[in-house]
Amino acid sequence: MRRMTRTEAIEMIETTFDVGPDVIATGLLEVFVADMSVAQARLDLFSYLSVIAASIDPDSITIHRDEIDGSDMDCCRIVIKTQEAT
Repeated sequence: MRRMTRTEAIEMIETTFDVGPDVIATGLLEVFVADMSVAQARLDLFSYLSVIAASIDPDSITIHRDEIDGSDMDCCRIVIKTQEAT
């Protein structure tokens, strides 16, 4: 198993959630997804990963509950460690 490249991670985020990353740093991408639970984000991500040819390390992707101040909407933050991480 391997980590995704930065390009692969961006493509996955844009394809799966129809948004771009909020943070792009060496070896790390972060995205905030509004109106989506952690459970749904996890299902969507791993569904995407199941159809691509590469075997991606699932431990390189973390999903945490997040929030918008003053809202009770389900939100999550996804952090992806890419191949460029040390």
